[in-house]
Amino acid sequence: ADWGVRPLVEVVDQSGNPVWGVEWLATRLGDRLLVNLSSYLREPVRVRLLVEGRAVQVANRITAALAQPTLELPSLAPVLVECR
Repeated sequence: ADWGVRPLVEVVDQSGNPVWGVEWLATRLGDRLLVNLSSYLREPVRVRLLVEGRAVQVANRITAALAQPTLELPSLAPVLVECR
């Protein structure tokens, strides 16, 4: 933020703080925003995704789960979501 760079997506915990131990890559595909996430923590972690500073609902594209405001990331398993 100090350099004027804003990521497409921010991953935060339930309190709105950045999450440690979670890696993500985001891209736009047409009008969709896709995010690939991986947690390197030993325990599952619950996160929220922020787009332009606002929480968005996410739909898991691997399991076809319905859109939710929060997402539980299992340890060492990839998750692909679409932001809505």
